[in-house]
Amino acid sequence: ATLSAYRGLAFLIAPEGRPIGVLDQNFAWLGSGRILEGGGFPGIPVSLILLIIIAAIGHFVMSSTVFGRAVYSMGGNPAAARLAGINLNRMKFYIFTISGALAGLAGVLVTARTSSGQPASGTQGLELEAITAVFLGGAILAGGKGTIVGTMLAVVLLATLSNGMNLLGIPTFYQLVAKGFLLVVAVAIGQWRMARAEKTQARAAAATGS
Repeated sequence: ATLSAYRGLAFLIAPEGRPIGVLDQNFAWLGSGRILEGGGFPGIPVSLILLIIIAAIGHFVMSSTVFGRAVYSMGGNPAAARLAGINLNRMKFYIFTISGALAGLAGVLVTARTSSGQPASGTQGLELEAITAVFLGGAILAGGKGTIVGTMLAVVLLATLSNGMNLLGIPTFYQLVAKGFLLVVAVAIGQWRMARAEKTQARAAAATGS
């Protein structure tokens, strides 16, 4: 509901729904600038450095902190997490806050890269690509699984696939079909892994009981 509402609000804020130019060169550097450029070396994009930093922080938080373990336990078994003393409502608030902040940062980078604030930015199927990357990275619908490293590898895979199809001149609607198929495959693999894990646990419980 809020996705649709805020998408419409963006068009209301923009003058007659048209993009708003952003001509600040320092701001544009965040989206298209490079460092260590020169001597034949193309340089390293600033946006890539920000991605690596945020991914590294996310990996550390999810794998080495109490907060990260609480997120996994809440996703895997909310009832057990509540009994372990985890405040589920507070955790959900923190998770949505972090998600919103990162989405805001992504919006800033897109604006800096295009040098304009466009009300339609981020609406061209990026939600589908984000979900596909998460599931390809090992997350499952039941929760409690998935890693930052796996998600980053999935992002690289999707970017390579998209860039390759563009270079080959494949029409956009075929690309959408391919990405949708990838999402179906990713979800199917996640469900299969979950079913296999449940069977393994059932066999182990049966063996212990016997």
